[in-house]
Amino acid sequence: MSLIGATSGALLFSGATLVISMFAAAAIYSQVNTIWSELDAEMNNFKVLTDDLWKDMIGLGAGTPSNRLRRQNYGGYGA
Repeated sequence: MSLIGATSGALLFSGATLVISMFAAAAIYSQVNTIWSELDAEMNNFKVLTDDLWKDMIGLGAGTPSNRLRRQNYGGYGA
């Protein structure tokens, strides 16, 4: 095998590797964006659900000062 043949083979192999790497990077980028958008949609659904639950809890009177006993009224932590 001559020096020119070996050099040509190495250049061809490295060029093909570079092209394959570029396609792989593009595929990984696309998959990451897809997963990111799915996660964003799930987070938005979770936020809507928790906001609705919070509104229901507030509607039931949870967390209002009128239905809470102060710690001093029932003895605190028992210390």
